Amino acid sequence: MLTEPTQASESLLAEFRSIVRDVTEQEVPLSLQPGTQITDLGIESLALYEVLGEMERRYRVHFTDGELVAIRTVDDLLQRAADAAGQRVQAAARGY
Repeated sequence: MLTEPTQASESLLAEFRSIVRDVTEQEVPLSLQPGTQITDLGIESLALYEVLGEMERRYRVHFTDGELVAIRTVDDLLQRAADAAGQRVQAAARGY
């Protein structure tokens, strides 16, 4: 989980805030933390799909229907993006 504040997790959280702000055209509360429930963000469902789509594009990850159902918190979403990025880095290091 990304609950331990690290430079990488802070960077992901800042990028998530930026994506939400860009999609919703609203300021994102500074109180947004990894443990924040996605439903507590006050994002309409269509805007949430736009946020997820932008996350998929930026991190080159595809959220399956099962993953979407399992994503409850900001941390869940960021962890999935971080895992995908880590898998790509590992594959590149192995020459895949």
